[in-house]
Amino acid sequence: MKKKINFICLLIGFVYSPIFGQTTIPELITDRPDVTESAVTVPTGSFQVETGFSFQQQKYTEFGESIENRSVSLFSTLFRYGVFENLEFRFGGEYFSNKSYINQISYSVHGANDLMIGSKFVVRKDEKLLTNFALMFETTLPFGAEELKPQKFEPKFMILAEQELTEISSLSGNLGIEYASDQDNYLVDYSLSLGLDVAERIGVFAEIFGQTRNALIPENFFDCGITYLQTNNLQVDFSIGTTLLKSKTEWFAGVGISIRFMK
Repeated sequence: MKKKINFICLLIGFVYSPIFGQTTIPELITDRPDVTESAVTVPTGSFQVETGFSFQQQKYTEFGESIENRSVSLFSTLFRYGVFENLEFRFGGEYFSNKSYINQISYSVHGANDLMIGSKFVVRKDEKLLTNFALMFETTLPFGAEELKPQKFEPKFMILAEQELTEISSLSGNLGIEYASDQDNYLVDYSLSLGLDVAERIGVFAEIFGQTRNALIPENFFDCGITYLQTNNLQVDFSIGTTLLKSKTEWFAGVGISIRFMK
């Protein structure tokens, strides 16, 4: 019993007072719940876990067929480790479950999905103009459920930028390209997110993001959400969004938690 109490106390110590021998605690910056990736890395030697649950529903008509998708992403998790001051290693994945109805006939698929590894490198930080600027490289791995895994490695390169507007607001954006093996084509990803600190531990955001390829019409989305910093190393979040395409009905929502373990 004593060993269990000691372990619980140690875990609480990591979350609530994880910085031993340091006088300042770095700000907890996460890559969730918005799609836009932050232009900063986690502190050297720290390990950050960002995980959550999301639900998505789509309804649209394609080639004369009525299609409805209902999907759930469980334990959609990103692990981040600070290798050096401006470099982090990242890996993650999720458990994905989807049920589709095509002309009222149902089909199901589920399993491990979006397994990836990558890194983020900060080029510029804490400047007045272009406050933070970083480069990120990731690749989705050809592993997971047979129906969900990509046919090949799918590399992705992103440019990440942030500009502080005021002491309580900032504008962040991403622009990048990724390979889609199922289409044997390259996709362009983009996002723009406005963040605002409405209280000492509460933040909100509104975001537009999307994806396009070749001359096809871009598929754009809008989402917004809220974060609550429970402690200096623990944050919870909620977000909700929808598509901006008039030809499709779609909405999605998610909740999550992020925990940082300092060196």
